[in-house]
Amino acid sequence: MPRLESVLSVMACVGCVSTAPLAAEKVAIPSTAVSFDLVRIEGGLRPFWIGRREVTWEEMNLFTELAAVDGVTRPTRAKSYFIAAHPPEGSLLPRRPVINVRWHAAMAYCAWLSARTGDYYRLPTEREWEAACRGTSAAWHRGNSGGRTHDVGTLSPNAAGLHDMLGNVAEYCLEPRSPPDYGPVLKGGSWDTPAEDVRPRLRESVGFYREDSSVPQSIWWVSGGFTQGFRIVRVPGAASRAELDATAPRLEVRVLKAEPRTAGTGGAVQFFVRVRGEIRNGGHRAIGEVQLVVYPLTPRGRPHWVDTGSADKPGRATFSWCHPALRNATVPAEHGRPIRPGGTRTFSVDVPESFDDADQVWKGLYEAKVTALCFEETIHE
Repeated sequence: MPRLESVLSVMACVGCVSTAPLAAEKVAIPSTAVSFDLVRIEGGLRPFWIGRREVTWEEMNLFTELAAVDGVTRPTRAKSYFIAAHPPEGSLLPRRPVINVRWHAAMAYCAWLSARTGDYYRLPTEREWEAACRGTSAAWHRGNSGGRTHDVGTLSPNAAGLHDMLGNVAEYCLEPRSPPDYGPVLKGGSWDTPAEDVRPRLRESVGFYREDSSVPQSIWWVSGGFTQGFRIVRVPGAASRAELDATAPRLEVRVLKAEPRTAGTGGAVQFFVRVRGEIRNGGHRAIGEVQLVVYPLTPRGRPHWVDTGSADKPGRATFSWCHPALRNATVPAEHGRPIRPGGTRTFSVDVPESFDDADQVWKGLYEAKVTALCFEETIHE
């Protein structure tokens, strides 16, 4: 692939990321027989661990079939959803990569895995993804895939020992295309991408409206395409649960404004609420990364995670995540810097609007809380 090689040679000049194959760390998902491998990426960026392979149905099905983080916020089961979708033959086999997930489903899986293991998992930033992709040449694309996904790890790994960084499924990244607008980014191309387009810099949007014309759209699944998947990143130096519980009361999180808005064109419209707020670091340690979950409240002041009364889409998520401070942020903006003691940082995020009635959700009243953080002095370890 001349074009692919030329792009990779250009990327070699960007940063100084180690390309030597690194030993993988095997991680077992507690109380299951399922495990996965992580590889540490060093140099140029702050170190991070990334999945050696794309997340498979074997792993995702644990999330959709077992109890989720709070017992309710998980996608419907894939097998039930795909009855009418008719994906390519073999697409749901255990070792095939997950397909048709939306960004919310990928993030919810990361939240579930974090709670299950006690570590902090999330999607990669684009900078992290591109750093991990260096040295990749083998890829499943439209010219050799036979019109379907393939078992993860079938082709040769890249220089860092990672499989399928290009092709097979396009992989979600953490940050939106144009923050704070909701707009997930997919990297690397898929089994259905023309060979000449499979490259590290390929940056796609999910077919959010075109492929799901029902209103309201599913936050968890995409109806067509069969090309969207993801892999995970583990953030080193993350605060333990005890540290998080001790620090969270010193982090003052306030929601300042919540305004309804729409996205999309024509009859394919998605409804959001843009939530703006700020976080103040009242502790004595700098915060290098912090993750917030933002959600509406019930009339009793409790979190309203999903719609329960909507006849169209029961179980539809009504929350989202944002990162007022983010290590290895793709765009060098304010959120790419730490929050110093006594400092404040604003945040803005589009949250899916609730379609429940007023007796189930308090329209316009939102809350945000810290779900993960890294102290700046430990991020560099």
